[in-house]
Amino acid sequence: MNKIKLFILLVGIMSVFIARTQQIPFYNHYVINPVVINPATAGASGDLNAYLTRGQRYMGFESGAINNTLSMEGKFAIPNSGFGILVSQQSIGLHDQLSAQLSYAYHVKFNKLNDLSFGLSAGYIDNRFRLEEINVLHQSDPYLMGMKSYRPTYDFNLGVKYRWDKLSVGLSVPQLIGNKVKFAKENTRGYYSLARHFMGSASYELKFASLPKLTIAPQGLVRFVVGAPVQYDLTAHADYEDIGWFSLTYKSDYAIQVNLGFHILKDLHVGYSYEYITGSFKNNYSGVNHEFLLGYTFKSGKSRKVVRRIEVEVPVEDPKLRKENEELKRKLKEKEEELRKRLKELEETQNQDESPRPEETEEVEEPKKVVEEEQVEDEEFVIPNEAFEENLDFRDGSNYHFVEADGSDSPAGYYVVIGVFSDDGNVNKNIRRLKGLFPGAYYVKNQKNTYDYVVIKYTLSKQKAYKALLKYRNETQKDVWILKYKMD
Repeated sequence: MNKIKLFILLVGIMSVFIARTQQIPFYNHYVINPVVINPATAGASGDLNAYLTRGQRYMGFESGAINNTLSMEGKFAIPNSGFGILVSQQSIGLHDQLSAQLSYAYHVKFNKLNDLSFGLSAGYIDNRFRLEEINVLHQSDPYLMGMKSYRPTYDFNLGVKYRWDKLSVGLSVPQLIGNKVKFAKENTRGYYSLARHFMGSASYELKFASLPKLTIAPQGLVRFVVGAPVQYDLTAHADYEDIGWFSLTYKSDYAIQVNLGFHILKDLHVGYSYEYITGSFKNNYSGVNHEFLLGYTFKSGKSRKVVRRIEVEVPVEDPKLRKENEELKRKLKEKEEELRKRLKELEETQNQDESPRPEETEEVEEPKKVVEEEQVEDEEFVIPNEAFEENLDFRDGSNYHFVEADGSDSPAGYYVVIGVFSDDGNVNKNIRRLKGLFPGAYYVKNQKNTYDYVVIKYTLSKQKAYKALLKYRNETQKDVWILKYKMD
């Protein structure tokens, strides 16, 4: 509840800033592709995302405004880093602008609930005026003399984003330097400045246990330019995983926007948005404002939609404790090797004892073998004491609340867990991966934190649970632990 209150407060504070005209284009799909307004989001999802958009506005006024944008962003070779490429072409009246930007973002993860991202983009801007289309009374007008139709420049954009669990806030500053674009050297009025913009955003994700694939995210965005009125957006966005999204946006004193999109085969994205003009502009304009989106996501296998695997083990900062922990793990590994050798010796001894004897028949020999195997499992398999020390393998889940996929309460017992995930895609992918080794692999949901726990073995027997743990660890060399759930 505190995060929701903070979200409402942030949107309210941003809306108080005073909105004015904008040089940078409006993007209707920035909720789907946030890198177009904030370079700090580059690489945050863990996947490689490519988007192509085309926006058309003010078409009722002569040539109107057209904005075509191609963007690509994803993880960078440097750990915790992301990159972005943004190419944009926009035409407004007689003015054409082509820009290309490269972005770099660095993500600092404090823990599973908090992370901070910084982003910087640098770009080249090609500015052109179609002087031949200007219709003037006096061709010798001094303001037209010496005017050039082409002037290049460069600029930087800065961005920062902070996430606290489901709450995200961001700030970006496009056209950071504010360079002048001079079309005439001697004419002091033959230029315009790239005004520095300030853009603040806040969003909050709402998840529902009954509909785990649905995410509803209210969002606010404020655009501020010194010397011009404030413009802000208030958006209600709903996204259903693997199907599509729908959003409704109010743009202050400008328009109401409807956005509809689909995820085709999960990774191909098609979207359309329409703006219904309102406010002071409505009586002077009858054109169509809309934007098209086409995108594709190249999955990396480690994405965060929020695809964040929870780090269950508490990091050990004290060198002494870390050394003791490593020593306990070493002893446990030695004990496992010893147990495997003992089991192998028992199997060899059992095979020798079961060699055919003249006085015995086959019918007597086979049942005797089964009984002996059961005795070996119950009596000879001993869990090392080290497994219970320092929560190495057995952990307490008494404060959890597990439910099955159908919503019913999970039974008490021992759950052998290989991972905890917040994204259904990762859950299903891991279950499919485990089917060959553990055909009964499934998942349970913890109602305390809404995360899914992938389980390879559920049993009331401590010994059987530990044998499953050893089998998984030996086959995969990956983390695995046993949750003791509601067992006295």
